Amino acid sequence: MRHFKNIPLLIEDLFQKSDTSRLTYHTYAHTLEVSSKVLVAARALNLETAELLFVAGLFHDTGYLFGYQKHEAKSMELAEHYLIKNQIPFEEINFINECIAATELGVLPLHEAAALLKDCDLSYGITDKFFERGPQLRKEWELNLDKFYSDEDWEKLQLDFLEHVLFSSNYAKIHFMPIVEKNLLLQRKRIFTV
Repeated sequence: MRHFKNIPLLIEDLFQKSDTSRLTYHTYAHTLEVSSKVLVAARALNLETAELLFVAGLFHDTGYLFGYQKHEAKSMELAEHYLIKNQIPFEEINFINECIAATELGVLPLHEAAALLKDCDLSYGITDKFFERGPQLRKEWELNLDKFYSDEDWEKLQLDFLEHVLFSSNYAKIHFMPIVEKNLLLQRKRIFTV
């Protein structure tokens, strides 16, 4: 990757030097999986921006290392600082930040590439490892947001979330939605056993 070969090491170092004890879901492993997943998807779609999407994926949740609220803005600030320092063209920095901005809950992606990152980020917690990652998110909310749920309320919240998943990209609708639908059936069964 042309200008970006040191970024994975930079991100790893950032996570290693930070207090991540309150991040049980938004971890370095999350960052790696999301960035790898978006790179695979972008290459499958022959997007010329695959490399930039990978970089956006690496930076997209680094803001959590500095605070839970408004982490996307901090992630964009960190990306911009590093990329300007390394003389990356403004158009590429802007594109990367548009993709990061799209990962915020409720934000509509400005373009297909941003939609792809948003969907890969969302897919981390709701596809093949949904039942493993749900408890990680629950714990993180307890530690950072003082949100506590009974087991029954958590299972209902998970069900509601799965019932309302909306992917923005066609890629995710094809590749991730079938897994979400399978998890939805399994979650409905769990509701009756809690």
